[in-house]
Amino acid sequence: MALTRAKHQAVVWWAAVQGSQHSALGRLLLAKDAAGDVAAEGRRGAPRDSEIRDRFERISGAVPGLVSVETATGGTGQCWAGPVPAGPPAELFLAPFSRHLDLRWRRSSYSSITAPAHRTSPGPGALVSSEAEEPGTTDEPAEQGPAGLATGSVPVPGAVAAEAGLEAELSLRAVPCLLAPVPTGAEVGTFVHGVLEAVDFSAPDLRAELARVVGARMGGYPGRADDASTLVRGLEAAILTPLGALADGACLADIGRRDRLDELGFELPLVGGDQPVGEASTADMAALLARHLRPGQPLAGYAAILAGPALATGLRGYLTGSLDLVFRLGGQGRPERYFVVDYKTNWLGPPGEELSAWHYRPVALEAEMRRSHYVLQATFYLVALHRYLRWRLSSYDPYVHLGGALYLFVRGMTGPVPATHDGPPAGVFGWRPPVELVTGMSDLFAGEPAPAAGPGPGPGAR
Repeated sequence: MALTRAKHQAVVWWAAVQGSQHSALGRLLLAKDAAGDVAAEGRRGAPRDSEIRDRFERISGAVPGLVSVETATGGTGQCWAGPVPAGPPAELFLAPFSRHLDLRWRRSSYSSITAPAHRTSPGPGALVSSEAEEPGTTDEPAEQGPAGLATGSVPVPGAVAAEAGLEAELSLRAVPCLLAPVPTGAEVGTFVHGVLEAVDFSAPDLRAELARVVGARMGGYPGRADDASTLVRGLEAAILTPLGALADGACLADIGRRDRLDELGFELPLVGGDQPVGEASTADMAALLARHLRPGQPLAGYAAILAGPALATGLRGYLTGSLDLVFRLGGQGRPERYFVVDYKTNWLGPPGEELSAWHYRPVALEAEMRRSHYVLQATFYLVALHRYLRWRLSSYDPYVHLGGALYLFVRGMTGPVPATHDGPPAGVFGWRPPVELVTGMSDLFAGEPAPAAGPGPGPGAR
């Protein structure tokens, strides 16, 4: 409400309705103290009309000739009536509703598709969470890490192998997670994502850069203020951790601003978008995954999980989401490759156990990728990156330019001399699925029929 700078006249009406004492005018009249401060809420009980008129009269008396107070007495009760038309009265009827409402059309995301599975299989604790991909949802289920993988060693045959496995386990358990003291929850995940989006990974003084960004954002941090130094050290370790063979051992600190895009949003039409001609079902997606992820390949077996009844649904409308980070490697005579990165703040250890690099070893991360349906999320994100590159690069070849997906579980990333166990550094999961899986999923979204079974095209195919 504003009454300032009226050019000729301002007319203010007062009506004694329920709660009118809490309105801007009611508080101005009845809840202003001697210093001129107006309370945020009015007093209890509605005022009488006589009291309000008295307050208006006081204002009028303080500025003679400028304010007048009048009582609205109402009209005479007369109303206009036009001439009665000749002939029989018109017949009135309800307009028929002839539109078709497509109740299955919607904007879907990884979070909305997988939410039923997360609701029907709650874990024993609420230790896993991250930032919301869209209002009201999170892209990391509120449950703890993969059962059976948080403790114990990887099964290996033979006494010598068992001894080697135990030695590797003890070695990884001796490496603590720097971000273990940081609390869990969606707010912490959102905070960490915001910091990583704002930080210049390639800053000459990375620790000072992190301290600046973390300090500027601590007002939105749900934990203790003295966690700032822990966050700086833990995120510095994550940024300096090599990303494994998929990224040629590069780390985030090698990625300059000109080679990265943060929070790249996408909205992909499904089987026609605004005017769908069918639906893209999770059953079709599972069949596509089963065709291209054969036994022995990374993440093989996830298709059976996706095909389960918990996620059975048909999609039409749009698929939306946001890529945490897209970065580019190569140049200077080498072909450029593009990667999609998703940051995860999952706590993968059991309650009461000290969190270590052991909880973020490759086999634990692969189990988490399956359990939380991150395989589906990564496939969606690679389709979005594939579509983006196909649009932006004139010579785009997915066999050359599509580098893959990197899921960075930042709590388990331990720094420039990373903890490793039979493969990539702890906390880093890299996946480059067959190109035919990505292009096939893109075709599925476009409503194109799947190609006949058989080997896919060779390198260089478009």
